[in-house]
Amino acid sequence: MVFVGPDVAFLTRNRRGIPYTDERAVANIQKEIVKLPGKGMQFQAYGVALHGMDVQPANVIPQVTPVGNGFISVIAYQENGYALGSL
Repeated sequence: MVFVGPDVAFLTRNRRGIPYTDERAVANIQKEIVKLPGKGMQFQAYGVALHGMDVQPANVIPQVTPVGNGFISVIAYQENGYALGSL
């Protein structure tokens, strides 16, 4: 799964920039993300989106790999038979 846009803020260790009212939902999302690599899922965060949201790559949760260009990652996944979908 490749995260692009402002949703990369959901992937930070300190949840900086997340409204207080969304903290619980983001914590639940992160709990699920932590479980999924063991089931074969991979997560990447678009570097330009991280920069735009003022998120340092080192501040991303360990299950997510920052990548320079998320769209190139998406194209590579599609070339390997994966489908593009929005969440």
